[in-house]
Amino acid sequence: NYIENEFCMEVFRVAFASCLEEKLYRLIPIIIGTLPPVSELEPFLKAAIESTKCLRFGQRLFWEMVKFAMPEKTLEVEEYGKECDIDMPLLNAW
Repeated sequence: NYIENEFCMEVFRVAFASCLEEKLYRLIPIIIGTLPPVSELEPFLKAAIESTKCLRFGQRLFWEMVKFAMPEKTLEVEEYGKECDIDMPLLNAW
């Protein structure tokens, strides 16, 4: 369970703080199963859930909603991908 894993929560905490700091709200929380009551969540997690559109895995049109929530590619990202010679096809394709 992601919420119960200390390392995973730290990764989420850092990502959320980075989004707030950079004012780039690109975090897409995806809920699988049930969450504990909001009153039992850590403050940063509660803030993240209340301030963003959370998606629930398995909901109708889930994959379309994920695609819609993803940021658009910028020219800078596309140019970086062309210049990058790292052998990581999935990352380079992004």
